[in-house]
Amino acid sequence: MELSNILTDMEFFSYSKPDGDKDLLPERSKLQHSATPRPVQLQLFSGNANYEKAEGSIEPRIFFVISGGTTREKAFLQELINNKNRIFNSIQLIFLTSTKKAGGLTPTMMSQQWQTIRKAGKVNLSGREFVLEDIDKVYLITDVDHYEKELRGILSNGSQFGKWIISNPDIEIWLYYCYFDNPNHDLESIRAAIPSKRSSLMKTINNQLKTGGIDPRKAFSNMRIGIANAKKNYQEDNTHFPSLFSTQMWRFCEDIDGVISKEFDIWHQAEIERIRRYRK
Repeated sequence: MELSNILTDMEFFSYSKPDGDKDLLPERSKLQHSATPRPVQLQLFSGNANYEKAEGSIEPRIFFVISGGTTREKAFLQELINNKNRIFNSIQLIFLTSTKKAGGLTPTMMSQQWQTIRKAGKVNLSGREFVLEDIDKVYLITDVDHYEKELRGILSNGSQFGKWIISNPDIEIWLYYCYFDNPNHDLESIRAAIPSKRSSLMKTINNQLKTGGIDPRKAFSNMRIGIANAKKNYQEDNTHFPSLFSTQMWRFCEDIDGVISKEFDIWHQAEIERIRRYRK
């Protein structure tokens, strides 16, 4: 299966092979999959793409995210991706996902996309080049949904440069933990549901638990609550695969918070004041 099959009509994204054939990162086993993935359009976002740092300022940490979802993950991280107020200058978040029209990326597509970028050795965004050696961390964020067998097959091929961040059943369990902390009571009906129905049921329950539903854009302000709740309820099997109602998003967000902690405090206080003024 040719990687070019999933790289048609790409938006805001380009890559090129560095001089020579040597990969910047260790070679990994090739994945074998029978299904042919559908063509997708890809979008690359970064709020700091054209940012020019002041003389003497510290270069931001660069985190590269490949997301299987098209909307909810991006909405949760929009303050870092858009960074309209230029508060989060200690981090550069590069976010790659498919367009909403094309649908999300399966774990296989994500893995192949990362292999293509890894072999290219760099990412070009708005005229700025990011060499992989300069990127601090790489994350592949995905739902389990009905992809459990596929994910386990990918993970069984050994370690790789890049962390898989898996939510079981999907990103909605992370959004749940940003507000609530009793999954065995609140989410019991999900256990009996077939895997392909769990994600939609999870979203329905979240909308019932919180008046007006859970807005992932607003959930970012509860990131530290989510870290504490998700970490406390996290379980995995003997292959380190997250159990139902477990999400590894707390690991990703802990890494984020470790970089933006002081800036997050400033932003969060400003949000509290903005909401207070709005309600008044």
